[in-house]
Order: sequence, then structure tokens, then C-alpha cells
Amino acid sequence: MKKYLVVLIFLISITSLSVAQRVLAYYPYYVTGEETNVQYDKLTDIVYAFLQLDGNGNLASGNYFNTTQFAQIRDLAQGQGVRVHVSVGGGGAPTNDLAWVAADPIKRATMVGEITSFLAGNHTLNSKRITGIDVDWEFPTDQTKRDNHEALLSELRTAIDAQGQVDGVHYELSIAIGADVKSPTGHDDYINPAAFQYPDLVSVMAYDLSYLSTYGGHHSSMQAAIDATERYMQMGLSGSKVMIGVPFYGRTSGGGASAYKSINSSASQSIFENDFTSPYYYNGKDLIEQKIDYVMATIGGQGITCWELTQDRTDQYSLLAAGYDYMQQYACAAPKPNLGADQSICGTSSVILNSDVSTGAGRTFTWKRNGTAVVTNSGTQTTYTATSAGTYTVEVNEGGCFNEDVVEVLGVLPAVDLGADQVLCNPSIITLDAGVAGAGVRYEWEKDTEVLTVTTQTLDVIDAGNYTVTVSDNTGGCSDVSDQINITSNLIAVQGDQLCQAGTANLSVAENNGTYTWYDQVSGGNLLSTGTTYMPSVSQSTMYYVELEATGGQNCLGLATYDPLLSYSGGVSLIYNGERWTANWWVNPGNSPDNPGGPTQWTNNGPCSSGAGCDRTPVLAEVAVCTGLFDENELSIDVLPNPFSDYVIVDTQEDENATLTISTLSGQVVMSQNITPGRSEVNTSSLSKGVYLIDVISSQAHMSKRFIKD
Repeated sequence: MKKYLVVLIFLISITSLSVAQRVLAYYPYYVTGEETNVQYDKLTDIVYAFLQLDGNGNLASGNYFNTTQFAQIRDLAQGQGVRVHVSVGGGGAPTNDLAWVAADPIKRATMVGEITSFLAGNHTLNSKRITGIDVDWEFPTDQTKRDNHEALLSELRTAIDAQGQVDGVHYELSIAIGADVKSPTGHDDYINPAAFQYPDLVSVMAYDLSYLSTYGGHHSSMQAAIDATERYMQMGLSGSKVMIGVPFYGRTSGGGASAYKSINSSASQSIFENDFTSPYYYNGKDLIEQKIDYVMATIGGQGITCWELTQDRTDQYSLLAAGYDYMQQYACAAPKPNLGADQSICGTSSVILNSDVSTGAGRTFTWKRNGTAVVTNSGTQTTYTATSAGTYTVEVNEGGCFNEDVVEVLGVLPAVDLGADQVLCNPSIITLDAGVAGAGVRYEWEKDTEVLTVTTQTLDVIDAGNYTVTVSDNTGGCSDVSDQINITSNLIAVQGDQLCQAGTANLSVAENNGTYTWYDQVSGGNLLSTGTTYMPSVSQSTMYYVELEATGGQNCLGLATYDPLLSYSGGVSLIYNGERWTANWWVNPGNSPDNPGGPTQWTNNGPCSSGAGCDRTPVLAEVAVCTGLFDENELSIDVLPNPFSDYVIVDTQEDENATLTISTLSGQVVMSQNITPGRSEVNTSSLSKGVYLIDVISSQAHMSKRFIKD
């Protein structure tokens, strides 16, 4: 599902306003651990700051860009319909890198190409499409830099529009500009007016202003925002592109800064509503509402830009929530459609796209494929049947405005991404998701090259191994896609059991480091037994859980895992390669415990006991290996080879005929025939690749086995 520009068009006198009601905020690279605390439901757009540039214009991970952090924010935001942007530049060193690269036409062209690939999800640092690129150059202070800035915007506009034509989407370009227009040489002197033609959004950073008596010492006053916006509009900036800056921090009249969550650490309603709490000037709820009224009702702008998310509170005194809630009065009357996740047409002749919006009086639906209308202004067509690949858009129009959603119908199977390698500990069960859905696809999972019996989109992993999933098109019209992930484990070493029928399972712990307790739930639940073995009676596959109550060896409960991007001071303990390490004194980023380098030093305190500090370890008692009654002395099934390809050899040692059936694991019979005593060859060339259950039944015996068709 992708959420795009929400447009409202109405007339006030003779002025046409395009209202987007955007609430956009930045998340900076240097804040870690807050990614899941963001109020994504109070955002329309999020900007990750910043991209890392090398000296030649290439993008890389490093001081200003964390690949893992960006991917987490991207996925969490897109999962809630929030548009995702990435910023290049910023204050200090990031802008120096941007200025250096932009000054050289060759390096600048490299950067433009890299950013375009990044937006399209075709870059090593980003595998999924995002909405746009934000250029935050602080600041082009001379004419040469201003010309380079304009050239960069022009080249980005051309490149991302060309990519958008290929992808059937519109990639957005935004810029951030300063708001100090009262100084003799102010921020309005740091941009060429012709540059305003290229971006979709222009964020007027109405904060960190010079502390002039004009604004009473306030670094982010309402009047300052108005003065800056009017000045830029005089220079040629369209009001319909404007985003007004809102800081989530305050400054004293002398410049000292403090985050809003610190200014309002007491959870005060008065501090929340006002814009001055000695000695800090800031933007409280009332001032934010004034800025929203100005940008939305007065100039018909886009919305507000907030720096930055982690400085805000996240409770009822949240500035972000206050702005988002107030913005709703400018919302479009048309319902918001939801086309769901991208789909593939592989394995089927068509897919039905559902707008998730019902019909209503005055409500119309417009469907587009690759930007061209295929259904125009229909009042009843809430769904559309797509018979070919493409980018499909539905616009729901009502009351003079529209909301839209976009979905990709792919002519290839979507890429599989199992994510980064993981460690079984917390949680003790990891669910892998192939991420590719559809009635016409099948899944094959392998562990260490052994084909598993699971044929569903997801796989629950309870032990270490190298796991691979391959997704195939049942019709054979689309190429297979696959991915793999390595799962390691810090859990207790255990041994499950497999039964052919109801009986007693023998579950055990393959070590003895203390007292082991057995439960029926991963947390809480009933205490079932104590000891290194547990022998429950089972009639169906059942998961049990064991934990180490008293540890032997090093207990690593509660310790974090070593992160090469962080610095550590003396006395900090953490887990590295299953062992507990302590920093003796200050440790620089990148210095691993087993390669400290320089004057830093780590101490190895020894290995962690397996399972220490982890969730309870799952142990499976499986009743699924075979079914029915059988006598191995009378009946056997030999499959040659296994995995088999085009035939199965069945050897019966009885003197009577038998019935052979082959079925899928879901129970669908795909083949059935009679076989005679002795060896019979069964042609299986018509079967698709997968895992099957073979049943041989005579009057005396019944045996089932699972086999793999390769």
C-alpha cells in the first residue's frame, strides 16, 4: 500500500488552494533506540536524515547513514501508510560533503544517479521504493554554490521524473531553506529564485533565527514564519509548495537549546500550550495551531515540517500529536482507499484490486494503469480486475477533492527478503516470512540444503541453521525467487522427538548447567516438570518450553549485543559472539572486542551459559511422520531417488493388490492408482515440484511416507 498526495481544491473568492495537510517530521541518524517509539499514526511523511556521500558522489553507510536503522524506519512507516523520504545534506559536515560533490559536474551526476536508484529501491542501501529525496543544503552562501544548488535540483528533477515514468509513480523532490530574512545577508540571499521551480515541497525552517528584537528573542515566532514565507513568495516560490517549520526544541534568547520533552519534563498542560517557559522560547500547541492555520488557510500550502521526532513527548502532551490532530480540520472529505500490498499476476490470469471504499452519494472512482485512466468517474466501480502487470491507481472523488492509493501488479514474482541474519534468544521462535502472497505460488523451505515439509508462506524457526525459501509460479510463467538467512542460537541445546502415532515423547536437554524447568507456554503457563528430560503423552504435535533456572558459567541476562556503530566507556558489559566482554576504558566505534586496536581494551569474561537471558527454549514433540497402521515386514515404500524426479518405485512384500494415492500436505489427492504385488513403477512426471504424502493401502496394512518431488 502506498499513500500519496491528498489533494483538496476549493475556491475562496478567486484563489484556488491545493491543500495536502501534511505533517512531516525528521528522524536523525544519531538517535538510536527510538525507532519503534515514533508515533507513525500521527505522521503523513517521515524523513530519514541523512544520506552518506563519499568524495565521488556515491552513497554509502557510515557516519550519517545507518542501513539497518533506515530500513526499520522505512518499513514501520510504510506499514502505516506514511510516505518515506531521505535527506541529503544537513547542518555541519553532511552539508560540506554535499557542497563538495555538487561542485563537480561528474561527481554531481554520480550522486544524482545513486539517489535515483535509492528512491526506486534499486540500490544496495535500499531495496524498496520510497517517496522522495530532500535536499537540505545549509547553506549555499556564494553565487557559485547557489548555481551548483540549482543545477543539482534541476538534474535531480529530470532524473527522478524519468525513473518515475518507468516505475509509474511520481518521486518527490523537497528542499529545506532558512527563514532568517531580516539580516543584511540573510537566508533569502542563499538561493537562486529559479531553483523554486524544481521541488514539490519547500520547507521554510522557521527556527534557529537570529535573535533580533523584531521577534522578542523568540527563535521560532509566528511573525518570523510569516515574514520568511512572504519574502520567498515575492521571489517566486508558489505558496502551494510551502511547508512551515516547527521545532520540537526551545532556545533561550542567547541561543542555548533544550528538547521540548526536557522543557516539559513535568508533563505540564500550561507548558504544552504556551511558547515560553523560562528561559526557553519554543513552539507549543497554540503556536503550532497558528502556523497550521497560516500555511493551510492563508497561503494554501502543504503543511508543517518538524525537527525532530525524538525531542517530542509521546503522551497527551505530544507536539506532533497536537499538530496532526489540529490538521484534520483541513482534511479531504473523500474516503481514503486502501489497495493493500503489491501483488503479482504470476500464476494467475488476473488479480482483483479492491479500493476498500463503498459507494456513496456524490462519490466517484477513477482507475488508472501506468497513469492512464481505464475507468473514469464511475460511481459504482469499487473494484478493478487487472489482467496485466502495471502500476494501478484508484482515486476516490467526493466534495471537490480526492484521495488515492497506488499498488503494483507485478509481471514477475516480488523479490523475497528474509531480512538480516538473526539470533534465537529473545525471541526463542523466529517467524520467517517469504513476503510473497498469491493463490498461484508455492513455497519450498530448506534448512542446510535439506528440504522441509513446510509449504506455507511463513516458517517458524526454533533451531539454528541456514534457511532458504524459494517461491515458484505454479504455471511456470515466472522465474523462481529465493532468499536465505542464517539463524544462530544462544538457546539451550535440546532434542525433540518424532512419533508415528499417539504415544510418549522423549524430550531432553543435551547439557547440564543447572536446574531445567518445563512449561506449556513460552512465558507464564503451567510448570510441567523439572529435570533434563521430560516425557509427555501426546496425540498430536505439541510444543513445549524449557528454561534454565540456575545457571552455570557466565550469566548474560539483560546484556546488550555488541554494536560496532556505538562507543563504550569503561565498565560496560555486553555479549559478543556468545561471550561476555567488558570495556576496560573508552572504546571507539568499530573496535570489536577481539580486535580492540589502539589504546582501547576489552576483557573476555567467558562464555554465556546457553539459554541464559533468553526466552524459554521451544522443544517439539511431533506426531506427523506417518499415519495409519502398518507392518514394515509386510509392506515397504521405496522412492528412487529421493528427492524423486519422474517416477516412484513402490515395493510391496504382500501377495495382494494395493491402492496407492499421492496427495499434497494439505490433503488434496493428485494421483491414485492400483498397484500389483512386488515392485511397481509409478510415473510422477506430471507433478509439480514440492513435498507429497504417499499412501499405500491393502487389506492388511496401511503405510504413509513423505517424499520430495524435485
